[in-house]
Amino acid sequence: MKDSKISGSVLAICVLSIYILQCITSGINPALASLGELYPDVSLSTITMVSTICMLASMPGNLLSGTFVKKIGFKQTMFIAFGFALVGGLTPFFIECHIYVLIFLRAMVGFAYGIFMPMGASCISAFYQDEKRSKMLGYGSSVSGLSSMIIILIGGWLVNISVRMMWLYHLIVLLPMFCVMIMPTPPQQDEISQKQKGINWSHDTWFFIIAQGVIIFFLYPILVYMSNIIVTEGMGSSVDAGYVSSVHSFACFISGFVFSYLLKMFKKRLFGTTLLCIACGFLCVALAENLLLLYIGNVLSGFGYMTFVTYCMDSLSRVTKSSQLSTALGVGFACSTIVPTISVYVFSFIGQFMNISDGNVRYMFIISSIAFLMFGTFFFLRPRKVMSENI
Repeated sequence: MKDSKISGSVLAICVLSIYILQCITSGINPALASLGELYPDVSLSTITMVSTICMLASMPGNLLSGTFVKKIGFKQTMFIAFGFALVGGLTPFFIECHIYVLIFLRAMVGFAYGIFMPMGASCISAFYQDEKRSKMLGYGSSVSGLSSMIIILIGGWLVNISVRMMWLYHLIVLLPMFCVMIMPTPPQQDEISQKQKGINWSHDTWFFIIAQGVIIFFLYPILVYMSNIIVTEGMGSSVDAGYVSSVHSFACFISGFVFSYLLKMFKKRLFGTTLLCIACGFLCVALAENLLLLYIGNVLSGFGYMTFVTYCMDSLSRVTKSSQLSTALGVGFACSTIVPTISVYVFSFIGQFMNISDGNVRYMFIISSIAFLMFGTFFFLRPRKVMSENI
């Protein structure tokens, strides 16, 4: 594919558009109940698999994305993933599918999603350096957060028309597809040497990959069990739970815009600062007796989490060879995908061991807040030395 010369602002739009693809699996969430009505003879667990299979199928995509880029090139890899996403996403609109065919098609979308996930940060690291890279990574996080909210709204609006219409939200893939078509190939992708084979990562690369998995492990309760506190304890309805959860996404959106300024302010201590911010958020949730504290807790945890993730992406781009960055980012996303499953069972085991009733989930937030407080204090007082040479 022949590259075209484009201006800096157009390049920035093209690169940031890739972050829209990180949300292509979320549009189906409002339609799960309607799918149950469409397939009345299918169990709820099978219907739920239409959504969860995307995350499972994304893991091989995460792990193989870097290999594909090395073997066949960035644009070729992206267009293969575009094909999977469009075929898997739009086929149910044209053809009424058996439930297991639908699950297979969603697995195709999930595989494409896994390939898309590391590409945005990889492109930014290829095209931008230093402070500009940090700003663009922050903007990318904001685009991802905003796109997620918009796609969920579109999916909900379309499913109100009909379940078949809901699948049309996948047409949003055409926007980044056009942007990838006109943007130049990321320069580092053309400079991959055949001498560099296998995984040759530094300890710092592994540190930031594992750090993402550990933080997701303790963050998972706020993503899943927030509604339990609100509804089961009589603080509000499921609508209130939706509003409270939405501020978490909004805080993630805001954090992207201010990330570069926070990096200038805190430098290498930003890693520990974000964990302390999440700890305060979880403590607010654990001790909340009203919706106000739950709102505050979600804002703090969402802001801290997205700042932490962006910091890890920025750090990985600094400590990893450009030819292996896509693979490192893919492994990081795969780790973040599988860890929540482990988290559910571990927290459930702790609850049973402590003889805590199933409806009481506050202990999860207390445990997580203690963990974030310990990690945050340690890394604030003893920041990673590797970053002192680069920031």
